[in-house]
Amino acid sequence: MSARRALAGLACALLLAGAGAGRACAHELTPALLSIVERGGDVYDVLWRVPIDEAPRALLRPVLPAAAQAPGASHAVSSDSQARYESWQARIAGGLAGREVGLDGPAGAASDALVRIAFLDGRVVHGRLVPAGSPFIVPAAPGRLDTAATYLRLGVEHILLGFDHLLFVLGLLLLSRSLGALVRTVTAFTAAHSVTLALAALGVLHVAQAPAEAVIALSIVFVAREIAVGDGRFPTLAARRPWVVAALFGLIHGLGFAGALAAIGLPAGEVPLALAAFNAGVELGQLAFVVAVLVAASALLAAAAAPWRRGDRAEAVAAPSLSLVAGPARVALGYGIGAVATALCIGRVAIILRP
Repeated sequence: MSARRALAGLACALLLAGAGAGRACAHELTPALLSIVERGGDVYDVLWRVPIDEAPRALLRPVLPAAAQAPGASHAVSSDSQARYESWQARIAGGLAGREVGLDGPAGAASDALVRIAFLDGRVVHGRLVPAGSPFIVPAAPGRLDTAATYLRLGVEHILLGFDHLLFVLGLLLLSRSLGALVRTVTAFTAAHSVTLALAALGVLHVAQAPAEAVIALSIVFVAREIAVGDGRFPTLAARRPWVVAALFGLIHGLGFAGALAAIGLPAGEVPLALAAFNAGVELGQLAFVVAVLVAASALLAAAAAPWRRGDRAEAVAAPSLSLVAGPARVALGYGIGAVATALCIGRVAIILRP
């Protein structure tokens, strides 16, 4: 089997997988969120938000300390196109410090939740809840290392669960025809989205989240088009200098990261640390994805390029490189990415136009 046939087969597989993933990822994956805000006198405002995407999540229920009163007259329920919300006030005798918070519901890969607890003194504690798992013990005084570790993990999880961001990074990999171009492209994307992430998270830049998400999907459509037609005699700017495209659209993707961070919240007094840790987590997740794609592609190309013998004759195929992703394989990947991104874009525009 030649390298080109191997790559064409991989492209078709990605096309089918991408079509299924696109249907499953009309919105960026986000966990359920339990927000608890201290009001004083052992009284806490509780908000339970569950994304409307999978049936198992609807069965999740937060578990507060046994001393907490059950929801009473203050219990309110609402919903929108993306999530269902429950809010109430709970009285927890003795406060939350040192107490356990858990999650009840069916175990599963998507069935988890983040917990965010804001105290009167400005401290904010974050944790992760898993059904049937060990409960989260609320620390009395979380240290800076705990804060950094929490936001680092949140950043990694966000980029690895952000299907649209990963699809864009995959497109950048296909636009880069050499290792030098790849390094420049990824660096430009990182620098650009780091700027808008910081500006938006610090309140300097204000952009509505829904339009930003729609433009992110549109940016993937643009990159997919360049992948599919970029093998012509007159290469476009994206084909010649993909780092320019990465920088321009990276500014928009940073707003998407900022939207996820806004939903989680930043701890008062440690905003720079949390922001830096979250951004570092995003970069680590992005780097892990790039390395995984390159390793998988190198393994496939090496297997396809191995010489095979017909009697005394050996056929040698050129050494694997990024430039081998061309011809039918490149076109199939471009159309596959474009189809998924177009579905995402249409879905997100429909949300904006919905009355």
